[in-house]
Amino acid sequence: MVFFRSNVLVSIDPVCIEKDAYSLMGSLQDELVKQDLVDEVQVLDTSLIGNPKTESPDLIVDPEAVHYTNLSVEDVPFLVEEHFLKDNADEGDPHSVIEGMIIGAYAAGSSQGYINCHAKYPISVQTMKTAINQARSFGLLGENIMGTDFLFDLEVRIGAGAFVCDEETALMTSIEGTRGKPKLLTLMYASSTASVNSYAPMTS
Repeated sequence: MVFFRSNVLVSIDPVCIEKDAYSLMGSLQDELVKQDLVDEVQVLDTSLIGNPKTESPDLIVDPEAVHYTNLSVEDVPFLVEEHFLKDNADEGDPHSVIEGMIIGAYAAGSSQGYINCHAKYPISVQTMKTAINQARSFGLLGENIMGTDFLFDLEVRIGAGAFVCDEETALMTSIEGTRGKPKLLTLMYASSTASVNSYAPMTS
């Protein structure tokens, strides 16, 4: 059995077909061939996704659960490059990252978290900041979260995005504003600012 790291589901129904769904699928397949990704990413058709009144067929990428809408054939090369070549994210959907950090912070007793965004993705930085503001507006960040005594907030820190920053201590030094460099630790401890993550999301 062949396993793909991602499945691209394109909405195919009478409305979407009228909006050139097959051309979108063909363009996706051609671009995946061009970028030598056909063994990693599979394009499939599915029933109606989202609102049929959108300008073009909707598209969902699984298992990341990233939902695109109003795409044109001209958008496909950029989408493939950003999502599949640069990879839609170290951690995927920004709201999922925030949710996971809130849960982790609650378990660890943290009151402050930091998300390290790669400086080479300025749109991603803004996307994450927007997601954080949305979470605050729903009462999921800040004081008295969900009507409880739980306090937790997030801050975006911009780092160089070096590969070494995937290591925990290097990530921490990057968030602190210095060059990401691993540290030799002899003692591990928890603190009130222990919740960190690295993020480079899709530019959708």
